[in-house]
Amino acid sequence: MRFSTGRSRLLFVSVAVIAATALSVGASVPSIEMKSAGDRVTWTVSADYEAATLALAIPDGTVIERVFSAREAISFSPSDLDDISVIDGSYQWQIVLTPVLGPAVREKMEAARAAGDSTVVATLVTRGEIPPENELVHSGTFRVVNRTLVNGGNTEPQIEEAQTKGSSEVVDLDQQPESQVIATDLIVQGSECVGFDCVNGESFGFDTLRLKENNLRIHFMDTSNSASFPTNDWRIVANDTSNGGSNYLAIEDSNAATQVFRVDAGAGANALRVDAQGDVGIGTATPVVELQIADGDSPTLRLEQNGSSGFTPQTWDLAGNETNFFVRDVTNASKLPFRIRPGAPTNSIFIDTDGDVGLGTASPDAKLNVVAATGGGAVDSIHLENSGPARIKITNTAITNSGTVDQDWTLNSNGTLRISAGGDAPELTLDAAGNLTVSGSYKVNAVTLNVPDFVFEEGYSLMPLDDLDAFVKTNHHLPGIPSAKEVNSDVLDMTQMQLQLLQKIEELTLYTLQQQATIDKLYGRIETLEGGKN
Repeated sequence: MRFSTGRSRLLFVSVAVIAATALSVGASVPSIEMKSAGDRVTWTVSADYEAATLALAIPDGTVIERVFSAREAISFSPSDLDDISVIDGSYQWQIVLTPVLGPAVREKMEAARAAGDSTVVATLVTRGEIPPENELVHSGTFRVVNRTLVNGGNTEPQIEEAQTKGSSEVVDLDQQPESQVIATDLIVQGSECVGFDCVNGESFGFDTLRLKENNLRIHFMDTSNSASFPTNDWRIVANDTSNGGSNYLAIEDSNAATQVFRVDAGAGANALRVDAQGDVGIGTATPVVELQIADGDSPTLRLEQNGSSGFTPQTWDLAGNETNFFVRDVTNASKLPFRIRPGAPTNSIFIDTDGDVGLGTASPDAKLNVVAATGGGAVDSIHLENSGPARIKITNTAITNSGTVDQDWTLNSNGTLRISAGGDAPELTLDAAGNLTVSGSYKVNAVTLNVPDFVFEEGYSLMPLDDLDAFVKTNHHLPGIPSAKEVNSDVLDMTQMQLQLLQKIEELTLYTLQQQATIDKLYGRIETLEGGKN
């Protein structure tokens, strides 16, 4: 068997990589029994399950994991670590069970996820259709010494014979007095030691109360018998009682048999700190915000959906360092879909209350408003890049494609700038040489145009040809038409230019008609003169 590996700087976590599905309604609460034989530890699950994800936290911080099907034995041996060195120390393990769901329950959960309804899982748990998460997640420890698994499972017994330490006197348990019952308040004006290993002349130092023996527990047993009063029992636990177990301090929910809080021995200074303002620090003694995580290398917050509720497992990391702040998709090859570099300016990304997005502005006035840095000079406000044609698609969802109306328009680059409708051949292209090609006709009909038909109205003063000749010789362009210098120094209004050219064509038509009338008169006189000669 082989385990996948990864690095984690957080508390122990696991990543399940199998689609979730669940325990049958009415199935017994699953429990897990760990046993060791030789150099291998095995885990036995008391209930049916579809898959189990075993994750191990190795002492150096490496996390290894493997998914076992229900048909496979869940086990581990140091010899399985073929790609990493075996390290002595305490190994933290966690098993996440993927229970067996019926199609109806799966359909409800998929519908809830699609609708964004987070209450459905709790409802299904309450109804007993899926088990609660704490029944599907189990954890514990074992120890490796001299690169060999220390056989666990042997509980350290309470002493059978009590010997007073520091004294040669042996205490016979059979001769011990009966338990003392004190029916009133007990006041001890001094220190107190409780446990089999307390001795005469105990040196308390500053200790007021000391528990001293090989199995240390404080049990809070609530004997309330009224239905309206809470009755849960709790226990404070110091260290495992098994050979090769771990050193820790924990709070147990005795009724549920779960450790709800635990601190392992050797945890760094200020592993968890709550200051006088209620601010929580992880790795720091001086938190300055409600939750502050401090670490020498990429402090990270992990969000893990482990599959225990029936949804597909997925793990995300939210982290930051001197290079960037980022979101890591751990489940999918640890890709980084989102990153922010240190020093990014204010309002690099801004989302307004109406959903408008601003890039470089806190007051976007469109669904996407891009404001370049001030200071002048050319700035690429939007840059589209692709190994193939880069495209912008514009769609009007209120209409559908037809023979005369197109729902979709695209702007793309494929050696030329192209605008096309409906995915067919481009209606307009602009190449690198500045050549503009329009496949259809060029129309202007959105504004009221002053079409120069007034040229044909009675009373229109047509410039005499002698005056026109003189103007052209002097100015080298037609009256009413901008000169080449004017065109090159100003913006050319194509619509106005077309109207001006139309006026000149109409004037040219009038000149032609005048000349034709003159020609007709001359032909008449010639015919009259030639007829008189005959």
